[in-house]
Amino acid sequence: MCALIACGLDGIEKSMKLPKETTVDPDYVPKEERKERSIERLPKDLGEALACLEKDDVILDSMGEGLARSFFEVRKFEWENLKDATLEQEVAIMLEKY
Repeated sequence: MCALIACGLDGIEKSMKLPKETTVDPDYVPKEERKERSIERLPKDLGEALACLEKDDVILDSMGEGLARSFFEVRKFEWENLKDATLEQEVAIMLEKY
């Protein structure tokens, strides 16, 4: 929730305009139209998500240095240990852990 609020406030401070609403699955929007409308693909896994987050100063600043560092360490460890697991193995590990 904090990330959403931080990004929203950043957009307001920078007077950013909202893009045109997308009401269908972006995979069904032709590639050229996605590019024109700045529709970007979401990360496909935790590794990609962490790489994106490392570049996002708005979210990292909203978390604070200590929380951001702790979050990354936990999630990187999780990614390294689960990236080669099957879905069934990952679900089993997560159910046991959480």
